[in-house]
Parts: sequence; structure tokens; C-alpha cells
Amino acid sequence: MHGNVVRGAGEKLRAILPVILRITFCLAMWTLGVMTITIAEARTPDQRVAPQTRTSDPGAEKLQISGDVAHKMGCRLRSEEISRDCQD
Repeated sequence: MHGNVVRGAGEKLRAILPVILRITFCLAMWTLGVMTITIAEARTPDQRVAPQTRTSDPGAEKLQISGDVAHKMGCRLRSEEISRDCQD
């Protein structure tokens, strides 16, 4: 029974060790100024691309457009606030 517990811990360590090493290496390179870290690097390729889904429902499309407009307005307002705060 105890052998199974040890074997499971070893498998988990082998699965997580490459991730830990990559994070450590990237942080060391970033600290030395050799490389930059961007959020896009932390995501998998399928997370970087937004899925393009089409619908035949005109109400859903109208809602999507209004959501996009509201998002752009919110981003613009936050950007203006940040630039205003930076000038102070």
C-alpha cells in the first residue's frame, strides 16, 4: 500500500519538474535582462486564438456588437484615466 503512494508522488514530480525548471530558467533570464516575459508566452496556442463562431440569430449578433462597443469604450476610458494619472 505504501509503495503505491510513493510511486504516485514520483510520477507527479516528473510531470511538474519541467514546468518548475522552465519557470525558474525564465525568471533567471528575465532578472539578468536577457529576455522579456510576455503574457502571450504563458498561454497555450489554443488559448491565444479567440474562436470565431457565427450564429444565425440576429439578436445574438446585435448583443455581441453592443458588447464589443461597450468594451472598447471602457478600455478607452481606462486608458485616458491612466494617462491622466501619469501626467500628474
